[in-house]
Amino acid sequence: MKTLLASVLLLAAIAAAGAAPGAAAHASGWPSASAALAQADVVPMRVAIDAALRAYPGSQYVTGRFEGGARPLYIIRIVTREGQRLDVRVDARSGQVIG
Repeated sequence: MKTLLASVLLLAAIAAAGAAPGAAAHASGWPSASAALAQADVVPMRVAIDAALRAYPGSQYVTGRFEGGARPLYIIRIVTREGQRLDVRVDARSGQVIG
């Protein structure tokens, strides 16, 4: 819940920054991300992180990002216990690892 709130606040700050930042945000997919978050039809990022860590036991979370669109997803970057860096794709609606 805190992650969702933080994401919404971040998106609101970007929107309030003005026209030029909004144009850059539009090119990177932020409007679809903010629309999905505003509609609350996605799971919190924490759910996606937990799913990625369960899929790769012993791994460490590095970072995560949201990608909106027709099929919104989270990209969760982890480091496996063998030291391999992976980007795990998690369906943002179901919280299931998809790749």
